[in-house]
Amino acid sequence: MGNILSLKIGITAIIGCLFAALIASGFSPLYIMGILFVLILAQIFISHLLYFLFMLLLLRPAIDSILLSIRFSVGGIDIGLGGIVNLFLVLGAIFYILITPHNSNRLKLPIIAFYAMFCFVYSMSLFTSPEVSSAVKILLGYFSVLAILIMVIGNISSEKDAGLLLKAIPLSAIIPIVVGTIDYLFYGGYSGEFAAGRFVATFSHPNVLAFFLLIIIGCLFFQIDNPSSSLQYSFWRIVCIAILISILVLAETRSSWMALVLMGAMYAVFFNRKWIMPGIGMLIVLSFIPLVQQKILNIFSSYGGQVEINEMSSFGWRLNKWHDLLVVGVKKPFFGHGILASRYIGKDNLEAHNDYIRFFVESGFIGVLVYFLPYFYVLTHAVKNYQSFEKNGVLQKLASFFICFIPAFLLMSISENLAGYVIIHWYFWGLIGIYFRLISIKEKASIQYINLYR
Repeated sequence: MGNILSLKIGITAIIGCLFAALIASGFSPLYIMGILFVLILAQIFISHLLYFLFMLLLLRPAIDSILLSIRFSVGGIDIGLGGIVNLFLVLGAIFYILITPHNSNRLKLPIIAFYAMFCFVYSMSLFTSPEVSSAVKILLGYFSVLAILIMVIGNISSEKDAGLLLKAIPLSAIIPIVVGTIDYLFYGGYSGEFAAGRFVATFSHPNVLAFFLLIIIGCLFFQIDNPSSSLQYSFWRIVCIAILISILVLAETRSSWMALVLMGAMYAVFFNRKWIMPGIGMLIVLSFIPLVQQKILNIFSSYGGQVEINEMSSFGWRLNKWHDLLVVGVKKPFFGHGILASRYIGKDNLEAHNDYIRFFVESGFIGVLVYFLPYFYVLTHAVKNYQSFEKNGVLQKLASFFICFIPAFLLMSISENLAGYVIIHWYFWGLIGIYFRLISIKEKASIQYINLYR
């Protein structure tokens, strides 16, 4: 214990010296603010890991674009401050495992093994990557998700701890939404070449915002953040969900709209059929919004009375890209062509926008299997155990969320780069970590209760 305390004091002193040197160096305020965020997180990490996770989940979306814009050259590799945060998380998880061997039993869960297997199998594709430095950064992102999973499972000791993290997730949307609203109303929103004018908030791209919002909407709708067993919706919860759905529409990501519809349909069919008619009514209302109509109709073109896919639309070039990728992918079907190979196949050098094809091209069908296996494990576990959980308890709420969200996520992976949205995976896998840790806590309590009265 004394060694750990000395280590904490030493790291705190180093952080203080680094910040003093940073101020003296004359960096721009943006750099100082971003690096200060990382240093503050480091200080909280060594003081109280649970609060570190709370702060990380609470504030990470608010500075997404800042972390990407602040860049360094490390060993000749260009890396953003977000990459530094990912590296810090990975090293922090290793540090946590080393200093808490007494918690090792908490980490002996199949879900950790499944996700770790994906990370290590995908790492093998690094050796055949056409761009090793960028591939390392991608791997670092996936290992940071594994680090989140490990630290969430390792640091939750009670339902109260879980509740703290569950509240951080919906609260994390406040700053991005406020900043994004100001940006959208007064500065026109996203300024990217192919997606100008879309609601982007503090994220690097509207698509990332859209799928982040899906998780937040799911948390609020399924009341995951509410410890009460009551499923009555408060007025403010309904208002928040309505605002988030409106912003989801303004983000103009068609696949996220489809995912929301699928989530709602699955909830209405499997959990509460009273929502079928209101859901259909809401869908009809949304279909009359001009923006929604335009985005859907842009997929198609009409020539001589015949309707077909518009090759100039985003879906049209996706089809062409997938064709090019599959032609190359089948040449190495087992282990693929290496990380990032999918980006350099075809004429456009764009992302695959299909995670199934992407992993098939980069790491073969083995890569596809190990990437999606953890999701199928969580889904089947939630379906199998849903009825055994306390009615309307946190575990049952999480299970119902997974049952509705994961199929939508897997379906939308056909047309999006969801595997590349690391920040989305932090939150989703954080929820998964909370789910499995709460199950372990309840199983342990049941065993102790049985032993007590045996």
